[in-house]
Formats: sequence, C-alpha cells, structure tokens
Amino acid sequence: MKFLNKLCLTIVLVLVLLIFMKSNSKLKVEFFNKVYDSNISFSYFNKIYNKYIKSEEIKEVFNEKLDYMSIEKYLDGAKLIFNGNTLIPALASGVITFKNNDTIVIQRIDGIDEVYANISNSNVKLYDYVNKGDILGEVNNTLYLSYKKDGVFLNYEDYIK
Repeated sequence: MKFLNKLCLTIVLVLVLLIFMKSNSKLKVEFFNKVYDSNISFSYFNKIYNKYIKSEEIKEVFNEKLDYMSIEKYLDGAKLIFNGNTLIPALASGVITFKNNDTIVIQRIDGIDEVYANISNSNVKLYDYVNKGDILGEVNNTLYLSYKKDGVFLNYEDYIK
C-alpha cells in the first residue's frame, strides 16, 4: 500500500510538471536545456530512492582505511602499493558507471567519478549501487586510483587519506 501511494504521488507530480511545461514555453526550453546540457547524477537519484522509497537502512560494511605501503603520483591519479593480495572497499557510495576486466568507475553521490584500476575477482556489476565500504574486488600489490569531475582530473590527495 505504501508503494502504491508513492507511485501515485510520483505520477501526479510528473503530470503536473508536464502540464506546466506545455503551458509555459520558457519553462519548457529551460527544462530541456538543463536536462540535455548537464550530467545526470545516477548516484543522487539512487540515494533519494533509497532514502524515500526503498526504506532499508544502509550499513557500512568495511570501515577500515586502505592499508597501503606507499603511494605515489601516477599519470592523472595515484598508484598505491600493497603487501600482497588486498581487498579493496569502495571509498565512497555511488553507482558503478563503467566496468571492464580490471577497471571500475564509481560515480559518487557528489558527482565525482572515482576510477579504480587493476582490480580482480570483482563481483559488482554495471549500474550496481555500492555503499562506502562495500568490497569491489582485490588487487595483487598495486591499485591505481584517480578522481574526475566534469572531464577534469582532480588531485588524489584531497580524497585518499
């Protein structure tokens, strides 16, 4: 019953928005420009969905810091050296927007793309929502991390502590 109420409310809100857009051409142009000219944060919508619709409590699973031996600048990010095989947790919550053999990109709730490379034995899938601390996979000695927002690489030192 709760879900049905939320679904009906959502439908009503969408219909009201469509009616206003039809009657106001300026609003219509502004809406379409905003939608087509900006990045959509899937993580933000997923956070809202989890908070208001899904209503499950989110618990941090793995709250330890990355225990690396050394860190150094590498290309547009950082190279972290570990002592042997190490489990790698998500450093922030978000949606997995890219995944291939050894690379995972998480779009964080704040819109920053967090790129993990050299990951193996990963069970996460494309468009999965991961919470901070969820295990992404493991690395054998080396993890490459970089941070990107709106096509610009960010300083890794601001995010890896």
